[in-house]
Amino acid sequence: MGTKGMFGCNCFWNAGRIGACILSAALLTAMSCGNSAKAAVGATFNTGERLYSWCTSAEKSERDLCSAYIAAVADVLAYGPVGTYRACLPRQEVEFSKVHEAAAKWLESHPEDRHFSAVGLVARALSEAFPCSII
Repeated sequence: MGTKGMFGCNCFWNAGRIGACILSAALLTAMSCGNSAKAAVGATFNTGERLYSWCTSAEKSERDLCSAYIAAVADVLAYGPVGTYRACLPRQEVEFSKVHEAAAKWLESHPEDRHFSAVGLVARALSEAFPCSII
């Protein structure tokens, strides 16, 4: 369950010390430019390779950073698409562990794409794991 944080965002995961709401606000601002998963590496702060290294790190602080990053992208997707990717996460029915698992498994399964934007890759992973139904 989410909690209201700074900026009024309904954070999907309470990151506590890391502040996923702040990261969400920053990502929301960055995504207003319409970046896609295949953005040039120089156009982003983090690549899928860096995110994957955090997710698989022996250091808890880096694994926490991975979780906060994935949660922030999920929060941004709640407001609209990230580039061309859209995901529909039923927040009352899905626990964050499933969201994290979907993104981490996608990164593990697609090493050839990890040089692209981490934001776009997580958005792609979540759009595939949690597609929006067309009404």
